[in-house]
Amino acid sequence: MTSKNLFFKLIRQDCKRRIWLPVLTFITFFPALEVTMTMRLEEIIRHPKDYDYTAAEYVANYIFGKSGVVSHVAFCVCAVAFLSALSGFCYMHIRTQTDTYHSMPVSRGILFWSRYLSGVLQFLVPFAVHVFICVGIAVEQKSCAPEALPNALWFIVMELLIFVLSYSVCIVAVCLTGNIIIGVLGTGCMFFASTLLALLKEMLFQSFFHTYITFAETEALAFSPFGMLVKLADRINACFAARGTLDYGFIWEYLRIFIPAAAVYAMLAWLLYRFRASEACGRAIAFGAAEPVIKTLILLPASLYSGLFFGQLASSQRFFGWFLFGAVFGFIILGLLIEVIFRMDIREIFGHKKQLAFNGVCLALLILIFAKDVLGFNTYVPLDVQLQSCAVSINGVLDVTVTDDTRSDRFGRYSVYSMQSAAEYRMNNMQIQGNPGVMELARKAAKEGLQYTYYSGMEEDPEYQALRERQKHYCEVVFGYQMLNGKTLYRSYIIDLADAETWRLLEEIFDDYDYKIGSAPVLNSGWSQEYTEVYCRSNFNAGEIGLTPGKQAKLLETYQSEYLRMKLEDVRNTYPVGSILFLTQKEAEEFRYSGYGRGEYLIYPQFTETIALLKEYGFDFYEGVSVETISEIKVYAGQEDEIMVLSYTDKEQIAQLLNCIVCGAVRDGNYACADELYEDFIYCSISGAVTASEGWNRYYFKKDMIPDFVLEESADLYKK
Repeated sequence: MTSKNLFFKLIRQDCKRRIWLPVLTFITFFPALEVTMTMRLEEIIRHPKDYDYTAAEYVANYIFGKSGVVSHVAFCVCAVAFLSALSGFCYMHIRTQTDTYHSMPVSRGILFWSRYLSGVLQFLVPFAVHVFICVGIAVEQKSCAPEALPNALWFIVMELLIFVLSYSVCIVAVCLTGNIIIGVLGTGCMFFASTLLALLKEMLFQSFFHTYITFAETEALAFSPFGMLVKLADRINACFAARGTLDYGFIWEYLRIFIPAAAVYAMLAWLLYRFRASEACGRAIAFGAAEPVIKTLILLPASLYSGLFFGQLASSQRFFGWFLFGAVFGFIILGLLIEVIFRMDIREIFGHKKQLAFNGVCLALLILIFAKDVLGFNTYVPLDVQLQSCAVSINGVLDVTVTDDTRSDRFGRYSVYSMQSAAEYRMNNMQIQGNPGVMELARKAAKEGLQYTYYSGMEEDPEYQALRERQKHYCEVVFGYQMLNGKTLYRSYIIDLADAETWRLLEEIFDDYDYKIGSAPVLNSGWSQEYTEVYCRSNFNAGEIGLTPGKQAKLLETYQSEYLRMKLEDVRNTYPVGSILFLTQKEAEEFRYSGYGRGEYLIYPQFTETIALLKEYGFDFYEGVSVETISEIKVYAGQEDEIMVLSYTDKEQIAQLLNCIVCGAVRDGNYACADELYEDFIYCSISGAVTASEGWNRYYFKKDMIPDFVLEESADLYKK
């Protein structure tokens, strides 16, 4: 007969039996918490100017927040959860112990939940002690802000949730299996399952769907612990970006998913334990009905991974053949190996032929779906009635790299700035509505299905050369379809700029006001960041200008108005005279260190008011460079291993060359539709007092303006 005190008695007995676990837990978290915090506090107190936060802010918002919740601490928590689950429930894999425990006059419910709670307590108690020791250290160091204690309590709760989720998943794996080794492998598979499937999906889509494109934070699978931890980390980072401090209320939206997931895994573990037969000890899989399902869930993704591995080793034109070989090879080897592992007998290698054949058919169908695009992924374009708005990025046309403030951070004395590509920024900030040219271009591009083609060894073939010549005019356009149901679909198309109809549609899109203000932050009339400096670059000169707030506002307004009047035909046929970079206070210091690389906005001759205003402020875009300050210009003609290097030191020749070249830092901001303005396979570098080429010492020749003396010296090679 059991008593109500038996439950707690079993907990005490289990804690005594596994006393090594809380001791090991205590030792594990000492370097992860106290040592880490003490070392960082010492650095902050000694060098406060090297940090964007005080010691008190570090304790409250970082050690108990951004740097603590999902970091090395979280992975220590997962490791402890694994040890706790395995040591607490591994008796189910040992027949004598299973018989002993199941013969006790104790219900399975009491036996399970007493062990379960015992494992939780053996983690929670030493971990909480560590956290309160950290609070005590912060108080002693006079670095304890008022919010530190509530954040410390939240920190304990968050790590407890992570523990319960990981702990429950490990117990599920142990209950599903009848062998310790297979249980460990199963735990690893379940812990990373959603991440592995997300990676497989990404690789398959990239390999088979030429219109596929994604942006990291928009698509993710998260139903296993590792994937959910990644999502939780993203949520915490978003909290800091939005609030500048830790706010667990902001994180609660994701916790409403995290908490039920932990509860579901815990109940699943209990159900598996409740219905697990004692005779299952020693089997590979404890539940016979689950065995074929588990085999399929392992075999199909593993076979596809094998195919992708072999496919990536081959050239692009032979990808599918090697992918098919790899998938079949992996399917046969892994399928037979799984049978041996599950049966623990090599004689059972062909024990389930029908199931193997069924999985083979499933694999063939999956390959067919991707290879033939059966579901029409590449050709799908939403109907107008399904759309709320659309974002478009014409890649290589006035591209501007943007600082992503939501993912930028300063840790220690080093600044770390995340950057957004022009396409990513436009997908997140552009909303075009009521422009029929947008969807017309999308449907035209999806129907044509153009792709870049390259066949190694066929460079001299006339037909292939003609194909490559046509592809010179190809350009990538990214569409972001913002649906009425709240979802956003992304597609990347290749269009032909030489096609008159395509060009007409591009002009309609480029002239759209919503397109222009969504192209880059400075062009948005609602851009509220105050820039403190302006970095100007012409062909041969560069410099920074400090402006008063009034001059800043006037310059920004002038540039915006002239850019909004810009036509795509002007972009196609006009050489820029330089570029301008608006630096916020946060960016200015980093820019001086890293130089070129941040988003520069092109200045065209049509921007007469902007050019005049900047000249008034101290920078002249038309100011040349003295020939006397240049010691040498080197010209590189050809490509790859056939490059010929020509050196010119004669001042007259240098003067001629200076009239024919454009700075690469200026040219590359608009390399797609204006590519015809520049010569192919020939460029030069300048040695001397030329500041515009800092960090990017490459100049391109204007079309049909290569000096005769260069053509004569490189005639044979350049004609190729």
